[in-house]
Amino acid sequence: MSEQQAPGYRSEPRPLGEPTEVPRRPGMYERSFVGPEDGVTELFVNEVTFTEGAEIPLHHHTVVEAWVVLDGVLTIRLGDETLTVEAGHTVTVPPGTPHGVLNGRALVARALAVAPWDHATFFRDATKYLEGLARD
Repeated sequence: MSEQQAPGYRSEPRPLGEPTEVPRRPGMYERSFVGPEDGVTELFVNEVTFTEGAEIPLHHHTVVEAWVVLDGVLTIRLGDETLTVEAGHTVTVPPGTPHGVLNGRALVARALAVAPWDHATFFRDATKYLEGLARD
């Protein structure tokens, strides 16, 4: 470990690997860019892929969450608004704001999801679902 490397953090490069299916979210896949696999528990950066019709039901978090759409188009319910978010655009979800995400188009959409929380406990401890099934 170098002098600059804090204990517990991964100091070697890690291959991203292939996206895996998201539990209880048909047509959604994710892979970790930064998170517990790297010894990082203060935040996570995940790539999320949505096939046509894939969605995350209405829910909210205790912390801020940011979405960066990389490919395709996502429909994001944010409070009382419905936003169409195209590739190259971001949306910030304030803490406590109900939101949901849908790919209503035939093309695959891909985005980054980022939040200041340990991804290992995010859906259990920082998320409350208002519709649909809890993820885990």
